[in-house]
Amino acid sequence: MQVVALRQPDHIRPWLRADRFFADYALGDLDPAHFQFTEWFGAEENGELRAVVMLYHDLNPSVFFATGEARGIEAILGGAVKLPRISLSIHEEHLPVIARFYRAEPVPMLKMALLPDGGRWSNTNRLKPRLLTDVRRLLRLDVSHMPLLEELYSQGGGGDAFRRRSLELGVFYGVFDAGRLISVAGTHIVSDNEHIAALGSVMTHPGYRGQGLATMATSAVCKELLERGVELIGLSVSRSNMAAIRVYENIGFKRRVPFFELRPVRAC
Repeated sequence: MQVVALRQPDHIRPWLRADRFFADYALGDLDPAHFQFTEWFGAEENGELRAVVMLYHDLNPSVFFATGEARGIEAILGGAVKLPRISLSIHEEHLPVIARFYRAEPVPMLKMALLPDGGRWSNTNRLKPRLLTDVRRLLRLDVSHMPLLEELYSQGGGGDAFRRRSLELGVFYGVFDAGRLISVAGTHIVSDNEHIAALGSVMTHPGYRGQGLATMATSAVCKELLERGVELIGLSVSRSNMAAIRVYENIGFKRRVPFFELRPVRAC
């Protein structure tokens, strides 16, 4: 197989769309705001693309995304990609290939997705947040809320990929209690060009959990995304986190693709 650099989104897009539930983040990374931080490689045989790998360098370690034939991914790892540490998202059938180059314990994950239905939202009623008390408010967040977000995420358990740019380019909603931010939901990626978004950075302060606040904030994010024409809202969740999975299912997300995440160290 021949390993080639892929530099044109139009060359990559059809391949990702064929695996869109797994490739939700990667599709969003085709937007110029994110594409500048990526490297893309393909494995070709007889002029036909057999596998695609993306490296996203705006996080530490760089994110490695792969889809396609295992032997093509092996060719790319053996030639073009030799980073000592990466963060991987891969299908189960690719685990043996990764194990030849990196050492880490795979974490079972699940891709879920929320789709519009026939031009209308299939979950309109579920996306209507219930009324809050006079003390609590559900608000759309902007960069002025950055210190409050950083304070909430510092409590642990959320915001692992949150940066100022996430807030500037994405959609975030928060629940406030007497002026204190106590729950938040947002996006890792929003692409109006690709009509896709990835939900993330969902967290509730430990002292306020179990009250449905994250569900409210998440519903508000999804409602705005669907109203602006997003055709697929994806998310990644641990397969062991059944409580979160049930919350997302109650909003209208469906289980789509099991996969694995790893943060390995290069072995060879």
